[in-house]
Amino acid sequence: MHNTVFPRIPGDTGNAKSYPHIPVSCKTVKNAYAFRIMGKEPDIELIMPFMEASQELEVDGVKSISISYGFLAVFQTLLADSVHILSFP
Repeated sequence: MHNTVFPRIPGDTGNAKSYPHIPVSCKTVKNAYAFRIMGKEPDIELIMPFMEASQELEVDGVKSISISYGFLAVFQTLLADSVHILSFP
């Protein structure tokens, strides 16, 4: 997840209570602020920590990864290729 300051209410992708019948693991990536990924020139340096976080979740047994709001859509292929599990933007 990105570092955010808004509450993750039930129904938000970043709130585990949004998935009452599925075990959920959440991981916040340090220094992953929306301003670094949004805009005309996304910060390519930010993709590595997300790839590492995805790989850590995979090792932990996670079967699917989801990111809310499409913040990482520009890097979807790189993220998906970094793991061997399902990945949804």
